[in-house]
Amino acid sequence: MERQDEDLSTERLFARFWKSILSPFKKMNKRFRSFEVQMENLHKSCNSSGDMSSFAGDFGAVIQKKLMPLDQALREEMEETRVAVNDQTSQIHKVSQAVANAAYVSEQVLEEIGNQFTALRAILVEHFGEAKSLIRQYCGKGASYTPVSHPAPPVAPYPTAAPRKAPQYRPTLPTQQPNRRGSGVDCSDIVNNGTASGIYKLLDQVDLDDAGQNYYNRYCDMDTDGGGWTVIQRRGHYGPPYENFTRDWKEYKYGFGNMEYEFWWSNDFTSRLSSEQEYNIRFDLWDFDGNYAYAEYLTFGLTGEDDNYRLRVSGYRGNASDSFSAHNGYLFSTFDRDNDEAPECCPCAPAYGGGWWFYSCFESNLNGEYHTDPKENDYYRGIIWELWLGDYSLKATEIKIRPSSFRMSEEDDAFPTPYPGPPEGELPLRVRPQ
Repeated sequence: MERQDEDLSTERLFARFWKSILSPFKKMNKRFRSFEVQMENLHKSCNSSGDMSSFAGDFGAVIQKKLMPLDQALREEMEETRVAVNDQTSQIHKVSQAVANAAYVSEQVLEEIGNQFTALRAILVEHFGEAKSLIRQYCGKGASYTPVSHPAPPVAPYPTAAPRKAPQYRPTLPTQQPNRRGSGVDCSDIVNNGTASGIYKLLDQVDLDDAGQNYYNRYCDMDTDGGGWTVIQRRGHYGPPYENFTRDWKEYKYGFGNMEYEFWWSNDFTSRLSSEQEYNIRFDLWDFDGNYAYAEYLTFGLTGEDDNYRLRVSGYRGNASDSFSAHNGYLFSTFDRDNDEAPECCPCAPAYGGGWWFYSCFESNLNGEYHTDPKENDYYRGIIWELWLGDYSLKATEIKIRPSSFRMSEEDDAFPTPYPGPPEGELPLRVRPQ
């Protein structure tokens, strides 16, 4: 328990540190944008005014009012940041004691901050130089004003502890036997047979992978939005014990868990299925207050393992807000195979848990650690759909795919729509099978 409190304290220290460091940059950027607007207005006035003495007076007033205070403001913000860094010194020492590589990261950060302040100072000097020759440069016929670009604030590494290697877990592959048989090649092919949701052995066929899992064993959701969905992930519906989703590359490749409860189907199988025809993907999300939301995408696919299961997704619809399109084009990562674009010090999967299509790091991660308190989740750890509830770990999720060509009835074929069916109301949490 003491170790957990120490980790929480460490991460919160990082968050407060970065807030204090980045605040002056945001203020200065606002000041520079205001100054640029004034410069553009002066240029327009310069081109339209026939009275150069009047223009020069206006120009001098702007310089006196806008540019000179910028120098003072920059000095004040630099002092504010210096004080903030000094105030955090003891905290940084505490962080470096708790995190093996924190000292190295802090040195990089402080060096980058110094470089950025130097760049901002250079820009201010450049503005003074422009001011001296503004009339001559920008009052000529056909002249145009191009604002000077400003450097972006330093990119903060994610406020996490050093990457923690997840423990090795023995695979728990979804080996339970199907309790139903279907005559189609996809869950959508057996919708009109009066079938219920459950595990199906499609075509009554067997096609085993290297881990002994049958490609034709599927959990078919026949209840959501007309049915016909192949469920590829489920979490949180049935209560403790909760399945651990911080698994290695091989386990995500072949799948794990129990299809009746919590599970990940298989990256290999999902890649293979999505290559056979065009698919939609749907996310059903539940919070701890009884609220439900969904997000659906009209295009979905995964490449093979040789391309690290690269994600292809587009065409959002739903009420959960779009927290998945940002991951389009990115590779799948696990704690033992880092394919993200985060700094080398802070790979996403070890920091936040699970396996996902991280970039640096995510707007969604539905495979993070499970938390029974949604707001005590160690800063964006957990089951996250950021643009719906922010830093809040969800209670339950399901991910499912269905062919884009699916129609719920013959009438749908007669009147095709760009969507695979109208959204339904709230979905209840599933109950534990008896």
